Amino acid sequence: MKFISLGEIMGRLSTIDYEKILHSKRFDMNFGGAEANVSVTMANLGVEKSAFISALPDNDLGNSVIRYLKCNNVVTDHIVKTEGRLGLYFVETGFSQRNSTVIYDRKDSAIAKADPEIFNFEEIFKDYTWFHISGITPAVSDNALRLTKKAMEAAKKSGLKISLDLNYREKLWDFQKARDILSELAEYADMCIGIEPLNLPGADGTDIKNGLSRNNPSLEEMDRVFHEMEKKFGIKIIARTARKSISSNRNALKGFLYINGKTIETDWEEFDILDRVGGGDSFAAGLIYAVNHFEDPEQIIEFALSCSILKHTIRGDAGTFTHNEVEKYLKEGMDIKR
Repeated sequence: MKFISLGEIMGRLSTIDYEKILHSKRFDMNFGGAEANVSVTMANLGVEKSAFISALPDNDLGNSVIRYLKCNNVVTDHIVKTEGRLGLYFVETGFSQRNSTVIYDRKDSAIAKADPEIFNFEEIFKDYTWFHISGITPAVSDNALRLTKKAMEAAKKSGLKISLDLNYREKLWDFQKARDILSELAEYADMCIGIEPLNLPGADGTDIKNGLSRNNPSLEEMDRVFHEMEKKFGIKIIARTARKSISSNRNALKGFLYINGKTIETDWEEFDILDRVGGGDSFAAGLIYAVNHFEDPEQIIEFALSCSILKHTIRGDAGTFTHNEVEKYLKEGMDIKR
């Protein structure tokens, strides 16, 4: 497959040795952003081609981002240099019962200010088969929203498969605005990761997701929601994870997958955490990769969940494991419930 994504990549400044941001005098520098993380993970898994579309400032920070992407075999030909700055975010890693904290500093970033007309998506998409975007990008700015719509329309017209990771972030936009916009964008998607904040009204007008357990939904509940999502938006492949938090350093995950009109789930997998950031992006990458390489639904969801779990053991935003490393982990086995 030939994969490409669109989004913002930021500088990540992380405290060292679990220090609080308030007390820290040193930060570890890295780069990350939802779609960029997926492109990096896809490249490391070994797809034929993995690329990233974005806008960066024309300075050494922008050059450093491109160098990072190239070091991970991500094609950067479709990144443009524009006015604006490199967005930043600060990570305070939690420990034991203290949760992690993230502070964003991304106003007026290059991608937020970029004119959508500088991207010729019809030309770009000629070389690719799969396009990925998240619900974060349209939340960044009005320009980024127009850019998202233009890209999804062009990808659909060019015959690419489209995956949408809903990835709602309450720090970026209002829930109702996110619901309206992402429900519109979902019409373009062939695959969807997550279920919120899509609008799924039942017969009485209330959302059918109301009352759904966030951390431990049943297979029957998820099957009902997934069927409704396919009925309303035409999405054929839907997946999500559920998470149990034992502490900031130890969690458990399970995965749900809807494909071919049926829903399956994995058993819970418990693991220790080195770095939680990007776990959902590695799940998305693993899902896209597996759908394009395997036919067995059980193998698909097991592979995707394994990618997410392995990412939690790696510092930084992206999953830098290989296909063989995921397969090695999978030999330990996961139980699938139908």
